[in-house]
Amino acid sequence: MPPDAPPTALSRLHLFRADGIGRLRGTAAAGCIVVLGLTACDGPRRLTYVDATASSGVDFFHVCGGKEKDYILEVNGGGVALFDCDGDQDLDIFFVNGSRFDQAPGPSAPSDALYRNDGGWKFTDVTATAGLKESAWGCGAAVADVENDGDLDLYVTNFGPDELWINQGNGTFTPAGAASGANDPGWGASASFFDYDRDGWVDLLVVNYLEFDRTRVVARGPGSCNYKGQQILCGPVGLPPVHPTLYRNLGGAKFADASEAAGIRAAKPVYGLGVVTLDYDDDGWIDVYVAADTTENLLYHNRKDGTFEEVGLRAGVARNESGVAQAGMGTDSVFLRGGRLEDLFVVNYEDDNNTYYRNDGGGFFTEMTNAMGLAAPCFKHLGWGVFFADLDFDGDQDIFIAQGHVVPQADQIPSSPGYRQLNKVF
Repeated sequence: MPPDAPPTALSRLHLFRADGIGRLRGTAAAGCIVVLGLTACDGPRRLTYVDATASSGVDFFHVCGGKEKDYILEVNGGGVALFDCDGDQDLDIFFVNGSRFDQAPGPSAPSDALYRNDGGWKFTDVTATAGLKESAWGCGAAVADVENDGDLDLYVTNFGPDELWINQGNGTFTPAGAASGANDPGWGASASFFDYDRDGWVDLLVVNYLEFDRTRVVARGPGSCNYKGQQILCGPVGLPPVHPTLYRNLGGAKFADASEAAGIRAAKPVYGLGVVTLDYDDDGWIDVYVAADTTENLLYHNRKDGTFEEVGLRAGVARNESGVAQAGMGTDSVFLRGGRLEDLFVVNYEDDNNTYYRNDGGGFFTEMTNAMGLAAPCFKHLGWGVFFADLDFDGDQDIFIAQGHVVPQADQIPSSPGYRQLNKVF
C-alpha cells in the first residue's frame, strides 16, 4: 500500500519482480537500509525489484474489518501461499482474505483468491473455476500433500472453523469440512505442516491467537483502551489466550486432535501469531517454534516418542536478553553460519527490537540482535511477516520484513512512524 494512501479497510496486494543485477532504480527509502556500515544496494551485485502488479494480472484487494479498527479482529490481516496448484512446475498465488462484521454472504462478499501462473509474469484469476471462492474471515495458509497423492493441498486458518481444501489434481479443490477432523473452531492465525512422528504422513500444527467474542469486548471509543493518548481497540491483553492445536494425519485426508496426548496443551496458553518448524537440536526430529504477542514465545521440543516438551524459557527463546516477553508477530529460521544449527528470528511490536536468536548448540540460544545490526533500524517500527532469502543472489541469506501498524490512530501519535510503514530489507 502506498505510504501516502488514506487509511482504509481495503489494501491492494502487490507483486514484486526481480529486475536483474545492475543500476539501482529506487532509493534507500524504497527498501535499502544501512546494516553494519554497508547498504543492501552497495557492491558489484545490486539487485533491483520492480512492482509488476499492474502488468501481471494480479488484482486482489484484501479486506479486514472497518476503517477505524474498533476491534482486534480487524487488524491482523491475511496471509499468502505460493505453490504449484496445478502441477505445471510454476508457482501460483493464493491470497487469504478477511471480512467485515455483519457481512452478508453472497457474490459481493470478500473471498480468498487463487491466481494461476501462466508464465512470463502473467497470472489469471481462477478462484471460481478452482472451487476456492468462499467468504470466511481468513488469516493464514499452509500447503502440503496431505494424501500422498502427488497433489498439493491447501489449509486456510480462519476466525471460526478452519478449512482443508483437497486438490483434485485437475485444477480444482474440494473442501473437506468437518469430515477432515482438522476444522479448528478457534481464531486460527497461522499453521504449519510437518511429520512430527515420522510415519510418512504430514501432520498439522495450528497456531490460534485468542478467544474473541464481540459481545463481550468493549468497542474502541470512550471507555475503551488508550495507547499513547489515543483511544484504540482493546486486546490482546485482557482477552483469554489459547493453546495451539496439533492434528495427527491418519491418512485419507483425515486428522485427529493430538494436542493433549502430544503435550501441546501442557504449556501455558499464549497469544500465538507466527509459527516455524525446524530441527533446532539436529536430532532428526522436527520441533516447533511459536511467536507470541506479549506472552512468552514457545519452543516445543520433539521427544521422538510422539510427544513434545515446551522448552522456550530454558533454551533462551521465550523472552529477549533483558528477560522481557515481547510482542512477537512473525518468525522464521535460518542456517546463517553454515553447519546444521538453525537460528531463529522474530519480528515484534513498535518501540521494541526485533529479536535474533543464535543457535549455540546443546539446546541453547543467545540473543544477537544488537551485535548483528538488527536492533536500532527497526525499533520504532512494527513487524508483521518475515522471511529469509538470498534476495541478491550472492549466496548469503538476506531478510525481508513486512511492516505496518495495527491501528490507524497511530497517525495521530507524534512518536509513531504511523499506520502505513515501508517494508525493510537487510
